[in-house]
Amino acid sequence: MHLPTLHLIIITLLIPWPFSSVLLCAPDSVLVPGMGLTPGKTLTSDQGSFALGFFTPSNSTKNMYVGIWFNDIPLHTVVWVANRDNPITDASSAVLSMTNSSSLVLSQTNGRHILWMANTITGSNSSAKLLNSGNLVVLSSDGAMLWQSFKNPSDVVLPGMPMRTTHKTHPPWRMISWKGPEDPSTGRFSGGNDLDTPLQFFVWDGSVPYFRATVWNGYVSSNVGLQTVSPLMYLTVNKGTDGEAYATFGLSDGSSRIIYKVDYSGKTMLLRWNTSLTDWTAVEQLPAYQCNLYGYCGAYGYCDNTEATPTCKCLDGFDPSNKTEWVRGNFSHGCRRKEELQCGGEDSFLTLPAMKVPDKFVRLWNKSYDDCAVE
Repeated sequence: MHLPTLHLIIITLLIPWPFSSVLLCAPDSVLVPGMGLTPGKTLTSDQGSFALGFFTPSNSTKNMYVGIWFNDIPLHTVVWVANRDNPITDASSAVLSMTNSSSLVLSQTNGRHILWMANTITGSNSSAKLLNSGNLVVLSSDGAMLWQSFKNPSDVVLPGMPMRTTHKTHPPWRMISWKGPEDPSTGRFSGGNDLDTPLQFFVWDGSVPYFRATVWNGYVSSNVGLQTVSPLMYLTVNKGTDGEAYATFGLSDGSSRIIYKVDYSGKTMLLRWNTSLTDWTAVEQLPAYQCNLYGYCGAYGYCDNTEATPTCKCLDGFDPSNKTEWVRGNFSHGCRRKEELQCGGEDSFLTLPAMKVPDKFVRLWNKSYDDCAVE
């Protein structure tokens, strides 16, 4: 999520959706074997920040989903969906329940049709609990965490949610967009870190790169919009016990009302709840301009964001490869050198301030500028 460019790995979907929810509040935050959650009931986190229950998008007459949403703001904002590709069609028989084998199961038609299951290690006396972080967890009888929604994201990343940035022992970590503004089924766009390096965050349209964030250099490389965020926003990167690297973000006051998401149009958004406007406001939204899309300006072309109307330009020493198409606004042919290089002569490297490192880069550690030139 270009978490302000640490986009690095981020995520969260909290869009004000005009949902009509059939759920009301219930005081319990724990689900145990023999106990079922049905439409009209919710699990609420201990401090009341989040609720788990059934909801129906406003454009649907029958499809129902189980999800987690903010419970302490007036806008119904869904941050996680269990059965996004298997909607409930018979609300009268739908139930979310814990089994004796420690699985959390969503079913309908008296349990004969399983729509979704959180598989866990076989055990007994387990329970499901909604934490105040928005994380739905399955716990063993001794409190060990057997499963958690934070490791099975939808389209949103919440504060404290681990975003895996490496893929050594696990499949690639992805946050996946909704199909539409009121359709939580799996959409076209997904966000996550590059398979080859944890230093850059991608958004893909299917399997095709759609947007690439600035390469991370160990710091939050942009503070765009952060001046509007108070208290301080932070990001941490840690190595897990599985040998993978994980990033998390949050606010210094512990608030959960900031989210990172990839939406159905392919944009990644860092959103913060604005109490005075009673709405989500964008701290950062990427790509900001059409020419920021992956490969939009072609080879040796770049998007000049300093212009009043950002557009594609050629690097110094290059001209458009196809001037006719370039003038028409088709930049895909890119640029070519005006003159051949005279290696070993007077030609040398040119520093390009504020320019994003190209994709498929090679990082040389602990090297000076001259060392890099030699390489």
